[in-house]
Amino acid sequence: MEAERPFAAASRPFGEAGMRAMATRVADRTVNVAAQVTNPFMIDAGEPWRGRLGRIAVPTLVPHGAEDPMFPVEHGRALAGEIPGARFLAMEQTGHEVFPRARWDTVVPAVLGHTAPRRA
Repeated sequence: MEAERPFAAASRPFGEAGMRAMATRVADRTVNVAAQVTNPFMIDAGEPWRGRLGRIAVPTLVPHGAEDPMFPVEHGRALAGEIPGARFLAMEQTGHEVFPRARWDTVVPAVLGHTAPRRA
């Protein structure tokens, strides 16, 4: 849980109780906690992929924290700009973190709307 604190938005208090609950759920569902917290940093991304973003042909939603200290919000905007028709969603008072409960009123409807069946 403490590893997440530096990535939270600076404009609001860190949601310690919510982060602890989420971390507990992750730990409870994994069979190997060490792998869960180390393997994401060991993944080889393979061949460069940026040039392929323009070939994405599915509806794309790019939610991004407006206060992300790891990847500034401009990174999210740039990503959405590279994907044809992508929708960018900047979330105020959000860093590089699992979407905090305070943003659920924004992100949940956006994801539900994005994943709803489309009419031809």
